[in-house]
Amino acid sequence: MKTKMKFSKQILSVLLCLAMLISYVPVFSLTASAATVDVWDGTTASQAWDSGSGTEADPYIIMTAAQLAKLAADVNSGTDYSGTYFKLGADLDLGGSDRTWTPIGDATYTFKGNFNGDGKTISNMYAYGKNTNNKTYGYRALFGNITGGTIENFTLASPSSTGAWGYIAAAVAYGSGATVKNIIITNPKVTTQKSSKGFAGGVVGHIADGVIENCKIVSGTIDSKFKCTGGVVGYATDAQISGCSVKDVTISSTSQYVGGIVGQLQYTDGI
Repeated sequence: MKTKMKFSKQILSVLLCLAMLISYVPVFSLTASAATVDVWDGTTASQAWDSGSGTEADPYIIMTAAQLAKLAADVNSGTDYSGTYFKLGADLDLGGSDRTWTPIGDATYTFKGNFNGDGKTISNMYAYGKNTNNKTYGYRALFGNITGGTIENFTLASPSSTGAWGYIAAAVAYGSGATVKNIIITNPKVTTQKSSKGFAGGVVGHIADGVIENCKIVSGTIDSKFKCTGGVVGYATDAQISGCSVKDVTISSTSQYVGGIVGQLQYTDGI
């Protein structure tokens, strides 16, 4: 009996000590801080990428909208970044109608690298082309012109693309021999200003000899007077399209060829 009482007192003493120690332990908040979104001020970064060497194992990391603008400026000046890898390291806000986005690649120069959004979000892109047949304004999207490589793994939130000629879309205006995959586009606004032989799509304007895979569009509008208009892609030639969906998107079109997924298919391997 005495042994049990002694043992019970020892346990009680240990518990009291533990309680006293816990009372002195500082309380830490377990609430995660909100992810930081870099808002574009309209400038182009003067320095190179945040980190990386540009290889598949060690891609260049883009942390700011100004760095993404630098990528556009480099490509549109003739640096195609063939075989180079980029990865997005933060969510970006491109500023909406207060900041006109210059697409990565244009009528003269094309991006030949690889871009992995790593699950991040790029919001409020505003790619506006003047109401003219001048081909300078004919490639309106986040990426204007890509050749080869892969564009993948990001969300475009509330993008707006407008043009009067050529290729108009949210993610890629024109792609040749490229893969566009795992892109989510929410509430896009794709608008063509007048009748043209151009190509308009929610994700891609025109894909040639390439792949569009697992891309999704939710809500938004596509208002097109171009020859070919599609919810995902306006015109697809020698392309493979799979796993894509369009939901609650209003397509208003006077196009010769218009479709919920594809406007016009030609020599296409499958959908």
